[in-house]
Amino acid sequence: MVHDFVQKVDQIAVDRRDFYVSPSRWNTSRVSVSLNWMSIQFSAANQASVPRAPGVYSFVVRRENGHFPPHGFIMYVGITTRTLRKRYGEYLDEMRRGKRPRVYYMLNKYPDDLYFNYVSLQPETADLEQLELDLNDAILPPVVTKDFTAEIRDLVSALR
Repeated sequence: MVHDFVQKVDQIAVDRRDFYVSPSRWNTSRVSVSLNWMSIQFSAANQASVPRAPGVYSFVVRRENGHFPPHGFIMYVGITTRTLRKRYGEYLDEMRRGKRPRVYYMLNKYPDDLYFNYVSLQPETADLEQLELDLNDAILPPVVTKDFTAEIRDLVSALR
């Protein structure tokens, strides 16, 4: 009975992730641009539907079914000044190469439940680098390691 309990706890522990749920951080974020997010399941078959424009993107793990209310977990937020489609393709390559261990793990751990969310934004419309920092500071995604403001980066480093 004890061995069975330990084994069951170990099976659950393998999928545990730390998330920071802080509505006060979200409400006081410095994000000043209205963002109209689009979402697609992350797969090679969907690359052609990603726009050829710069912007901001995120990876979200979510399961769409009739059993649970809508929910998901933001794992990563990034920007690209090239095109979202090109950046999407780089992540498809990352699934095979594994140069960034946290990103590689995320891309391969959740193949059926990983979504690529994006907003096309021209750099003249918004400061993309600041937007990325502001979003990451507000959400503290678990896969992001360095794209925070200096103050938040130090705090997150102390926690991990």
